[in-house]
Amino acid sequence: MFSKVEGKLWVDKQDLGWIKVDGQVIQPVSLGLFLVRLLRGSHITMEQMRVNDRIWMPQHIQVRAAAKILFVKSIAIERVRTFSEYHLPWAGILAPGDADCPIPSPLTRPA
Repeated sequence: MFSKVEGKLWVDKQDLGWIKVDGQVIQPVSLGLFLVRLLRGSHITMEQMRVNDRIWMPQHIQVRAAAKILFVKSIAIERVRTFSEYHLPWAGILAPGDADCPIPSPLTRPA
């Protein structure tokens, strides 16, 4: 499937979080045993933001796609979603990699 998609991925140098993904279908992709066929030219862009200096969450998603369902029905999808004002209920909880947390960060290499 990934051989039929091309794009770019922007990664944060500090914690390797995905900042932005921009991809486009270059050859038709079948999903669900040929139930849906995503057509060439379909495009997705997703941008993320760091919340509370801890976790990457979606900020903006844009999808422009064309598909065929069961080789019969053609559909066009254009969607834009924007997310903001995240409130993390666990904001006071320690996470792996925090100075006081006994669990090491997955990005830390053992000595």
